[in-house]
Amino acid sequence: MTPLNPISQLKSEGYQKVYTWDAKPNESDSNHTHPHDTALIVLEGEIAITIGGKSHLLKPGDRFNIPKETLHSGFCGPDGCKYVVGEGK
Repeated sequence: MTPLNPISQLKSEGYQKVYTWDAKPNESDSNHTHPHDTALIVLEGEIAITIGGKSHLLKPGDRFNIPKETLHSGFCGPDGCKYVVGEGK
């Protein structure tokens, strides 16, 4: 069986809104929450997601799930980061 591409994968899991995001080099997103579950799958570059004081460095092929209403922040690497986002299961 051929693995699904990241967009098809998240859609097949029931995410209502799926899109690609291109973050600029060293772009940051301070602490915030989402009213829905969110999943990220990194395509290019790096992003560090911090939840509960612990940072998770994500590189191409990595996936990270953020439960709804969970406080988190993100910081992209020096080359930026391109990733697929799934929102709202």
